[in-house]
Amino acid sequence: EASAAPIVTPADKLPSDRLAPPLGWSFYEESGRFRMMAPLGWVVHHNGTVTSIHEPNGPKIITVDRWPAPAGGSMAAARARNEEWTAGLGNPPENYTLVGLEKVEYFTGGLEWEYTYDDPATGAMRTVSRWFVDGSSCYAVSVTLPNYDYLGTTNYFDVVIGGFQPAQT
Repeated sequence: EASAAPIVTPADKLPSDRLAPPLGWSFYEESGRFRMMAPLGWVVHHNGTVTSIHEPNGPKIITVDRWPAPAGGSMAAARARNEEWTAGLGNPPENYTLVGLEKVEYFTGGLEWEYTYDDPATGAMRTVSRWFVDGSSCYAVSVTLPNYDYLGTTNYFDVVIGGFQPAQT
């Protein structure tokens, strides 16, 4: 019998936490990888370098990917992936459409990548992703919600990014 996937449960605030989580959220940590805020009760999945936190019975997803920092930096890596997806290569999301890809001040090589796509199960979706380098690791922290919920995407993204902490090295 398969064990149930872990869920986000209440966790204490640490001195290193800059903000307190909003009502219905808590801290979620993967030792040696990151610490962040996430909605209580959401289901945690792991696939290679990616941790995804899913809304139970809903389409909302928060993802964190952490991998060795690319030689050309996070912007070069994100631009390469965008070009690949635009060309239909590298397993892009269905009907991938770039909304924006721009540099932001966030750790080293910070950038914000926003795009829309169609999910066959849930319809039009919007992802806002923050890529950056910290030490020898590159991170991509993303929030994906239905495209019609643009303000929700912005609110979730602000909470996740505002409380995100890379691994302490």
